[in-house]
Amino acid sequence: MKLEHQIGKHVQHVLDLPDSKISPQDNLIEYGLHSLAIMRLVDIFEKEYEAKLSYIDFAMAPSIEDWVKIIDDTKESKTKKLIDFPTPYVNLSEMQYAHWVGRQGENVSSHLYIEFAGKYLNIEKLQQAYRQLLQCHPMLSVSIAQGQQSIQKLTETGIRINDLTKVDEIKVSEFLAQQRQNMTHQKLDIESGQVIDVRVTVLPNQHHVLHIDTDMSAIDPQSCFILIQHLSDLYSENEKDLLFMSNKSSVPYFEYIQAKDKQLEQQKKYDEKWWKSRLENISDIPALPYIAEGLRDQPNLFTREAFSFNASDTQVLVNIASEYNILVELICLTLFAETVALWSSENQFRLNLPFFSREKYGTCTDQEISHMVGDFSNMCLLDIHAKAGEKFSESLSRIKQSLEEVYLHSTYTGVEVLRDLSKYHQQLETAPIVFTSGLNYGEIISNQVQKHFGQPIWCISQGSKVDLDVQVALINEKLVINWDIRKNAFQQKVIPEMFKYYISRIQSFILDKEKIHSIPEYILPTPHTLLNEDELNLPFKGEHYSVIHGLDTCCPCWVIGYLGIQVSEENLYKFDPSDLINIHGQYWYKTTHQAYFNDQKDICVVSELNPQIKRNGYWLNPNDIAEKIAVHPAIQKVKLFPITKGEKNTLVALLVCALDESLSYTNLLSIYTACLNTQALQPEQSYIVSEDEIDQVNTENIEVLLAKKIPIESQKDISALEKVIYFMMCSVIGISTEQEDDINIDFFEYGGDSLLATHLIAVIQKYFKDSGLTIVDIFSQRTVCNIAHIIEENLPNTAHKIASVFLQVMEGKK
Repeated sequence: MKLEHQIGKHVQHVLDLPDSKISPQDNLIEYGLHSLAIMRLVDIFEKEYEAKLSYIDFAMAPSIEDWVKIIDDTKESKTKKLIDFPTPYVNLSEMQYAHWVGRQGENVSSHLYIEFAGKYLNIEKLQQAYRQLLQCHPMLSVSIAQGQQSIQKLTETGIRINDLTKVDEIKVSEFLAQQRQNMTHQKLDIESGQVIDVRVTVLPNQHHVLHIDTDMSAIDPQSCFILIQHLSDLYSENEKDLLFMSNKSSVPYFEYIQAKDKQLEQQKKYDEKWWKSRLENISDIPALPYIAEGLRDQPNLFTREAFSFNASDTQVLVNIASEYNILVELICLTLFAETVALWSSENQFRLNLPFFSREKYGTCTDQEISHMVGDFSNMCLLDIHAKAGEKFSESLSRIKQSLEEVYLHSTYTGVEVLRDLSKYHQQLETAPIVFTSGLNYGEIISNQVQKHFGQPIWCISQGSKVDLDVQVALINEKLVINWDIRKNAFQQKVIPEMFKYYISRIQSFILDKEKIHSIPEYILPTPHTLLNEDELNLPFKGEHYSVIHGLDTCCPCWVIGYLGIQVSEENLYKFDPSDLINIHGQYWYKTTHQAYFNDQKDICVVSELNPQIKRNGYWLNPNDIAEKIAVHPAIQKVKLFPITKGEKNTLVALLVCALDESLSYTNLLSIYTACLNTQALQPEQSYIVSEDEIDQVNTENIEVLLAKKIPIESQKDISALEKVIYFMMCSVIGISTEQEDDINIDFFEYGGDSLLATHLIAVIQKYFKDSGLTIVDIFSQRTVCNIAHIIEENLPNTAHKIASVFLQVMEGKK
């Protein structure tokens, strides 16, 4: 009874229910229990009862009565300390967890890779400095697995040396290019404690390239530059302020994070309410000319654009910012927001703004905090509302105000806001456009580092669910702009054109500070070719056509806007002036037809032959999805139609195929899993139609046809395996299983999140061992039907037998 009472008190505290009477048998989900609360409670129980506990067990049995049994059983089986060396497992921070989940779900590691080129490097001295560095920073041997972290016993790890002193120039270039490619895209073995990789390529004539790669799940970008500085300090034997770190018996970073969480607990509750009250007002991701996930060639290939302003121009920008009492980073951010707005088909969107906080918490000293390595990163979602005809100063002021407001409520992290947003919209929400500023940290690479290691010649970062990461920083008194790009996430030429425009906007600001009071001039091409003109119920035909942006200018290539027709002066009287737009002295009438320029600057009108549907912020052409489905030999013809009902976009597939014993409804639905490698591409409803019907159907009569048909999804028999997966999914999410089994239940739409996805994997693997199911499958397949299909494929002889036994046990309990 004492343990039951203690657990009840902790539950009331964490769920903020001081006056609620919770019985031991109550389902805590009904009292607001969620994944983060489970993590917090398990952490408390581990410390208080000195027991190694699994939050999966607690998530699967969410009652005080069950939790008492779990803790009692664990305490009885405990015979020795959890981990003798050197630390027990502790939970990851929100950003660490996001990096870890992204690595599982997308097969991309969030990491930062840097190269330095120099001369006269003492390799032996560097090796010794590196060994000391590992001793000074416990986080350089942290193991991150199953959503938790611990410091492993330090194994002897040195710097890898590539000796190319006897190699000719061509082979040197080839090797360095391949090395850059490999390390730009590598995944360090963080489960085994590899979170940093340092290599030196020794070149002829005493030249060298130093390669440094750090994983952000353990070392944030700011910590990476601290590490590089510390390596330089140790190399130069200037370690008096650093080596004290190696004498610590604990892990300062772990202590710091735990103290921070405790100290900010009340503020975080307040910030959580603030963000949750604003979920409906958070804008979508920028509607840039993306290629949707699932349709990208080599989806994890990254590249970069870079530009460095000279020291003189940089100083001019600093002086302008000082004169107007603003920060240079605010100027750069606002100009970037305006650049994104021009290439976005929507004027309102959100940006992802990471930042790093090293404020003092707990007993850690200022010296310890400034030397500490770990994850101090956070991110906030910044809403941008671009307006036509707005002066730059007005845009600057609004963004500054919004920025200050979100920073005030940042103890509830952007990762948590995205999680709430996903539940609110019943779809997986991301923040793929990132703006990171390092300007308020001064020079990010010191003269001492460059003296010892050489000039920085390459820097690139990767991140899961990140398509564009913009960084602004100061190196050698020069403003440096880096764009790290998921290369095949955008239509051709989009990013180079955006980057060129962004740099030109900064340059124009440097040349004329009065630009702060002016309306931006969008100098863009105005093509006048119209494709498929005969297919449109144009109000009239003009001599020239264009695509009109919401900012009352012409759209760049691939940006979806509205078809505009130039109006001559003699025809102006025919129009209401409010229907006309003046662009560079010419009047344009904006029709209701959506259109875009392709990269040949031809106008493509969105029509039945060239349809578009917006999903998760991405524009999709259903014809592209139909092509992927049509690859399957069992399908003779396929057509996809986007159908809009209210704010919901539904994708409907019409299929011509013959059903027989070899092609059942079950097999037919699994074709989507095979052909479409992400749930975002999969149609919600599928119908079998005849060849005549598919040839005659169009957007006008599709509803009439569907009224006569029954979706395939509702005709499929539910297998024992699918019933078990349905039960497990509902149990992990915390929703009732009393309703009729729904094999199309989407894990994320019904309240699942990244943390619960790891729980679901653990539960499934417990019963269906060797099923091969990974968190990647949960993110990409998402539904009961799809997940069951993967298990069935990997365990063809045992999956259904296991499921049948599981159901018999469940039915016996009722």
